[in-house]
Amino acid sequence: MRDKLTPGGIVLINVGHPRTSRKLEQVLTATMRTVFAHVVRDPVKQVNTVLMASTAPITAAKLRSATPGLPRDLRPIATGAAARLQPSLRGGSVYTDDKAPVEWLVDTSIVDYAADGG
Repeated sequence: MRDKLTPGGIVLINVGHPRTSRKLEQVLTATMRTVFAHVVRDPVKQVNTVLMASTAPITAAKLRSATPGLPRDLRPIATGAAARLQPSLRGGSVYTDDKAPVEWLVDTSIVDYAADGG
C-alpha cells in the first residue's frame, strides 16, 4: 500500500470490534507501524475505529485543511475525524503472511461479546 500512495497520502482501515476488545485494533496498528511511521486512530463509535497510516505526520489540522478539497459529501466525515483524532493504541502482535490469525481473533471477540451478554 505504501508504494501506491502519493507523498503524504493516508491509508484508512475500518476496524469493527466489540466494545470490550481492542485486540484486533492493536494488532492491525502494530502491523501498520512496521511500514508506516505515523499511525493514528479515529474512534468513530464504541464498536468501530478507523486507523489512519502515513509516511508523513497525520494531524487534526492537516485533516481540516484538506477538507475543502474533498467532495461535498465527504467533508463532514473528514471534519468529524479531525475532531476525534487520537494517538494509536500500543501493544499487539505484528501479523505477517506467515502469522495472521485474524479470523481467530475476530471469532474470539465475538464469543467474548456474547459471553458478556452482548
